[in-house]
Amino acid sequence: MPRIEGHDNPTIAAYNRSAVVRACEKALGEGITAARNILPRLRLSYLEREALDRMPYGLQCVFDVDTPDDLRRAEEILLREG
Repeated sequence: MPRIEGHDNPTIAAYNRSAVVRACEKALGEGITAARNILPRLRLSYLEREALDRMPYGLQCVFDVDTPDDLRRAEEILLREG
């Protein structure tokens, strides 16, 4: 999971499907329905900014694409770097 300046981004993380299913089943059995509440039940590894800076595309590879402007930005990065 990316962790940039102390902020985690669980939507851009990679998860073990089996572990997530088990955590969700257990949480639901306990009446817990918010997805964010399963994170403490998972063994997580974090990518700090320094590690992300060394990766292809650096920090550009871990931003959310939520709006048409975000999508244009992502496309520009891919065209420029690709």
